[in-house]
Amino acid sequence: MVMGAPMIFVMTFVIIAVNVGWSGRLLEAWAKAFCVAYVVGVPLIFPVAPIVRKLTGKLLGTPPSPRSARRASAKLREAPP
Repeated sequence: MVMGAPMIFVMTFVIIAVNVGWSGRLLEAWAKAFCVAYVVGVPLIFPVAPIVRKLTGKLLGTPPSPRSARRASAKLREAPP
């Protein structure tokens, strides 16, 4: 939720500003879009974030979570030189 709200805030504002322009309707249209996107987007973060984290880890060749990173670094420290 901490990361989702600012992302939704910025993205909805940019998209609405591009589509509506700098008119009197901008804030009203943005507020409506933000409310809808927040209600849809934040709950989606919970099931989607772990999948994206794993995919990113595979693409970058890094552990997918802080817990995995701790385990990986512990294994490196235990490995004989």
